[in-house]
Amino acid sequence: MWKSSSELDAVVSSLPNISGLKTLYGLSVFWRRVIGSADYKASEEWNAVLRLTHQGEATLKELRFLLTGFEEPDVLLAFFEIFSYHDIFFDHERSDSTGIRQILERELREERVRLPYQFGRVLYDRFNDTYWGTRPEHLMGPEVEQLLQGTPIGVSQLGRLISGPLGIIDSEETRFVPPTRNLPLWHCSDTGCSAVHVVHLNEPRAPVVDAYSRISSALYNRLGPPIRVGPNPPVATPRGPLSPLC
Repeated sequence: MWKSSSELDAVVSSLPNISGLKTLYGLSVFWRRVIGSADYKASEEWNAVLRLTHQGEATLKELRFLLTGFEEPDVLLAFFEIFSYHDIFFDHERSDSTGIRQILERELREERVRLPYQFGRVLYDRFNDTYWGTRPEHLMGPEVEQLLQGTPIGVSQLGRLISGPLGIIDSEETRFVPPTRNLPLWHCSDTGCSAVHVVHLNEPRAPVVDAYSRISSALYNRLGPPIRVGPNPPVATPRGPLSPLC
């Protein structure tokens, strides 16, 4: 249901346990930013760890006709990555944030999904040692998998949740250092250019990626762009810029 920014702001402000909402939202952003393989399938555990709000149930029911042929865990994970639009789709008090975090940590360690390591020279050196094209602006799925294979888990922070080689840990401080697929990977041969050039990592088209695309396109067509609420909005955005949590 369409809402103005002031209406949605009032809804969010009235919710109990805002810290729990921020944690659940932070986890959804991590999942929105991971990169899986083309044959990635969401775990059956998603059926047990997520609980929809009434608005989430109604919205997903309306969109079911677009999602025939998808497995239920892939649909739930795609919907979780969207998280909200003009309504919040997931109940942060009944959903199992600990279980969601455990799935993320396990799949990162098993390299079923990856978060690019955006700091230091790890990926910069590997890219320049292995890529033989000219002035790339993006890498496709197989090239992305080759670049990231065997590299450390990327260091990012959303609220108090930190990802990195140690897995998912808690910080005493809140920060907004989100995962990204736009990485500074090369310098050009122009001696007058001092910029580090960015390469976008395109994710393989796994079922969850296709489901996300169908859901987000349908929501945009029905309701227009998502609403940003207050300084720390728990709202869905495309797989591009994010809003801070802290």
